[in-house]
Amino acid sequence: VEEKEKIISTYPADFIAFLNNRSPLVLANAYQLKWVEGIDLYGMDMCLELTKRLKKDFPEIGFIFAITDEKANTGWLSEIVSQIKRDDLGRNFYILTGHKEIWPLFERMQLFVRPTYKDGYGVSIDEALFFNCAAVASNACERNPGASLFENRNMDDFYEKCITILNKKIQHG
Repeated sequence: VEEKEKIISTYPADFIAFLNNRSPLVLANAYQLKWVEGIDLYGMDMCLELTKRLKKDFPEIGFIFAITDEKANTGWLSEIVSQIKRDDLGRNFYILTGHKEIWPLFERMQLFVRPTYKDGYGVSIDEALFFNCAAVASNACERNPGASLFENRNMDDFYEKCITILNKKIQHG
């Protein structure tokens, strides 16, 4: 924890500006863009749709999707960037790439989401909760009991869980 500021200094300047100028802040992460059984494993598609829906409620929302290995499936990443532009989410959706530690971000986030289609557990949920960041995750596997679960791949349930938490955070600080 004592290295937090050193780690934050490794983030790009435009990312720091994004953090400082968006609210509420939501974070998701993935090792790489990947499909399993023809479905987006880490739920990037669901995160884009969530941002689109939440933007109606929170015009200045900032959604960060951290991808460790952005070199896998670069064609799909290009399509995602195009979709962000098409859906007018450029001011609201930031893709943080490269091997960056994300735990220092949890203290700044209002919500961490893990909309994985399949999962082994999701240690990042534990990290988020440790730093008092609310977490919403698919019910794809056993999760930390502190996380709010939604029905796997159910966009309406995902949105409802997230908007409920964000509204509580905004009202109660």
